Amino acid sequence: MKMFLMNTYNRFPVTLVYGKGSWVYDINGKAYLDFTSGIAVNVLGHSHPELVKAIKDQAEKLIHCSNLYWNLPQMELAELLSKNTFGGKVFFANTGTEANEAAIKIARKYGKMKSEKKFKILSARNSFHGRTLGSLTATGQPKYQKPFEPLVPGFDYFEFNNIEDLRKKVSDEVCAIFLEPIQGESGIIPATKEFLEEARRLCDEYDILLVFDEVQCGMGRTGKLFAYQKYGVTPDILTVAKGLGGGVPIGSGRCKRKGKRAGAGRSRHHVRRKSARMQSRCHGDERADEGRFSGRSGQEGKVPSGKTFQNERKVQRGGRCSWYGIDDRDSIFRCGEQKCCNEVL
Repeated sequence: MKMFLMNTYNRFPVTLVYGKGSWVYDINGKAYLDFTSGIAVNVLGHSHPELVKAIKDQAEKLIHCSNLYWNLPQMELAELLSKNTFGGKVFFANTGTEANEAAIKIARKYGKMKSEKKFKILSARNSFHGRTLGSLTATGQPKYQKPFEPLVPGFDYFEFNNIEDLRKKVSDEVCAIFLEPIQGESGIIPATKEFLEEARRLCDEYDILLVFDEVQCGMGRTGKLFAYQKYGVTPDILTVAKGLGGGVPIGSGRCKRKGKRAGAGRSRHHVRRKSARMQSRCHGDERADEGRFSGRSGQEGKVPSGKTFQNERKVQRGGRCSWYGIDDRDSIFRCGEQKCCNEVL
C-alpha cells in the first residue's frame, strides 16, 4: 500500500493504528510513548473523551453546508477565539499555512490601501510559516525554498532577535512583519521581550501590520493560551492551527480592525468547529493583569476589563464570572452581581 502514497516525508518504519492518552500503538500492539504529539497537534492526547464526543455529536448533526449559510459552530468558535485574544474578526481555514496565506493577503491588501509601493513583507531567518508558496516564501530557510524557486516577490529577511538588523530592513514600503514568538522548526528559540516590543514599535511608527504566527507555540503551550500574552506584546494578526483542532484539521486568523480581511477561501467543516470549540474551552484561560477568564464550562474566573460580549455591555474590572452548561452545545455566561451578559454563546 505504501507505493500509492507520495514520498513527501521520511517516515519511521512504524505503522500506528490507535492511541490513548500519551500512548500510541502499532499494528503489532507495541506501545510507544508519544513525545511528538502529532508535531504540536494532539494537545489533549489521543482519544480524549470530550474531543471524541464533540466530533461524534457534530457529525450526527451537520458536517458541511458551505459559506452560503450561517452556522452556529462557526460563529460560536469565532466569538470564543475573539474574546479570548485581542478581539477583532476571525478567519477560518483548514491548516496553518492557509491561515498564514490569508495573513499575507490581508497585509498586501492593507498596504495597497496606503500606497501602491507598500507591499514588502519581512520575516525572520530560520522561521517556518508553511509549505504553500506564499507561506514558504515567508519561511526564512533556503533548504525548503530552493526546489520551488522562483518564489513570491516582495519578501525580505532579518536576523531573529537582532533589533538593529530589523531596523535596517524596515521602511515605508513594508506592509507586514511576520514573527513566531517562539521559533519551533529551528529549535525552541524564544524571542526576547525587547525584540518583540521593538517590532511592535516599528510597526506603529511605519503603519505596518505585525503578524504573530502561533501555529506551533499557541494553544496553551507556554502557560498562557497564546505566547503573545506572556510577552505583553499584541499583534495585529494572530494565526493559529495545529492544537486548535486537537487532531482535526483547522486553521484560523484573528485580525484587528486595522487590517482589512482579504477574500480567500474558508473552511466550512462543522466537525472542525465543534472540535476546536471544545479545545478552546479546555485551554482558554487568559490570566491577564486585570483578571482571569476561563473558557472551561463550570469554572469561575475574573473577566478582563473592557471585554464586550453579545449584548454589547462592558464587563467591569474584576467582575466575578462563571460558565454554566445548558446542554452539549450551548452555555450561558453569567457575571456575578453585574450579570453583564446572559447571552447564549
